[in-house]
Amino acid sequence: MATEKNEPGRVENINKRKGYYYYFEDDKILEYMQLTTAEKLQWLEDILEFTDMFLTEEDKIFREKLRRAEI
Repeated sequence: MATEKNEPGRVENINKRKGYYYYFEDDKILEYMQLTTAEKLQWLEDILEFTDMFLTEEDKIFREKLRRAEI
C-alpha cells in the first residue's frame, strides 16, 4: 500500500517493492541518536524477547521473510 503522505512511525509497503519502510519525525531520530550503544542493544534485546513470547511460529516466519525482503 503506497500513500501520498507518510505518517510518523508508519510502516509502509511501497507498490512494486519488497520489504517495508519506516518513517519517523526528526525529533524521534535525534532522541534515538542520544542513546548509548548499550541502551540501543538493550532496547533491541527487549523487543525481540517480547515479540518472541507472543508471535506464533507462522508469524515469525512471515517476519523473517519481510526482514529479508522476500515478500
